[in-house]
Amino acid sequence: MPDSIARPSLTPVRGALGLSVAMGLGRFFYTPALPLMVAALHWGSAPGAWIATLNYVGYFVGTLVIAQGWVEPNRFVYRLSLIVSTLGLAAVALTPNLIWQGGIRTIAGIASGLIFVCVTQRIPANSRKPRDGGISYGGVGFGILVSGAIVLAAGSFADWRQLWLICAAMSAIFSIIAWTWPIPTRVSQNITAEAVDPTKTNTDDPAEAATPFAANRRRAMAILST
Repeated sequence: MPDSIARPSLTPVRGALGLSVAMGLGRFFYTPALPLMVAALHWGSAPGAWIATLNYVGYFVGTLVIAQGWVEPNRFVYRLSLIVSTLGLAAVALTPNLIWQGGIRTIAGIASGLIFVCVTQRIPANSRKPRDGGISYGGVGFGILVSGAIVLAAGSFADWRQLWLICAAMSAIFSIIAWTWPIPTRVSQNITAEAVDPTKTNTDDPAEAATPFAANRRRAMAILST
């Protein structure tokens, strides 16, 4: 009985931290960190604006590939995106080169978009109480709060590189907890279509949900799905 009570209460927390990784840290940490980077790297207004724009482009691409059915919002994609988002935060600290920064933030944006869809489309199915959905969606705001708190607390003694590494460490902790967010290993084409168009109903046989990249994904699933 205690396990049956505790499990539902932890599930929305996993979803919340998944959204914290995707949005609060993966996307919005750049906002409080940018002024320190501008001061340290002597940037003008253009570099920061372009890097931020590329991150938004990446986010759009991440959601678009799912909307078009090119990528399934399944467990493998979700977990891989958690890893990429976290590594992307750490990679920002490697060099101030603008091409590198823009490329990394674009990839991070794609990962953020994928995580966001993978979490949000499963919130109704994973919610057992009316408050669960609010807890999960609250992860966006919580992640933004953590991003601001990192810069506020460490900005006086850490340089911009160290701030990004601290954020990456926090993202890694959140990802470990969010790793077991309940999400199917495979998603039928009809379920994916419903995520894009809720007016569609799933009346077909889920066995028809084969995908072109199923063989390659199955190999990678051995690592990421266990």
